[in-house]
Amino acid sequence: MRLRLLLSVLTCLASILLLVLSTSAIVGDFSSYSQVFSAIMLGLLLAQALLSYDICLSGVVQALRLRFDQTSMLFVVLCAVIVDAFFAVLQGRTPFCTVASVLLLLALWGRSLLYEARRRSLRAAGNMEEPVAAVREEKAWHGEDCIFRSDAKPEEFVRELEIPDAGSRMMRIYAPVLTAVTLGLSVLSMLQAEDSFLWAWTALMIASFPAGMFLSFSRPFAAQARRLSRAGAAIGGWFGARMLGGECGIAIEDADLFPPQNVTLNG
Repeated sequence: MRLRLLLSVLTCLASILLLVLSTSAIVGDFSSYSQVFSAIMLGLLLAQALLSYDICLSGVVQALRLRFDQTSMLFVVLCAVIVDAFFAVLQGRTPFCTVASVLLLLALWGRSLLYEARRRSLRAAGNMEEPVAAVREEKAWHGEDCIFRSDAKPEEFVRELEIPDAGSRMMRIYAPVLTAVTLGLSVLSMLQAEDSFLWAWTALMIASFPAGMFLSFSRPFAAQARRLSRAGAAIGGWFGARMLGGECGIAIEDADLFPPQNVTLNG
């Protein structure tokens, strides 16, 4: 995945360079090469889609399971951009390939960070000789929530790591609604302004796509998992952070204040 991510970065940078060259007001007059640049950007996008095959496959699978999420919406955007780009090459206009390339890069980067965080968390949990879990009980002490030690259950920890975060669950509502809304607005634009339906739908979906959703959870989770792994600890993903967050009490035992290996009695 790291190799695919590196190649995706290089492909995205090449597409951005071609887009800049297509803007004559910035670097000079390259209008005569606009059709060639558009064709190359389309080829780069297709190559990047192959590098992000797991993202595209995940979008199709989630849609078939009636769980239309951000990867499904990204796959629809990608298909619309590719089809629109074919017409853009024929018409000599600049397609949306570079924007779609950035979206694919963010999606692949976010998935790479999520896998890295899970790997560090599972490695830290697997290296514990006697795993101990921190669990939260509601109103355990004078009406306040408290965190206690408990026997660790590896099966539950793995299940918690797989639970989607709040942003991903929210996208299961946002993605299908916005896809349908942009589709309706594109039809109205075609009927009233006689614009290209495909061009309008592609532009509206790109504008309404929350690109930061791919990194909103995976990036802080990866950073936190890296810090915790240095201390031999791990957190159960979004579920674990939500359960341990907020104000609560912590049960402290004698051995926490006076570790037997560090404290000796004199006389």
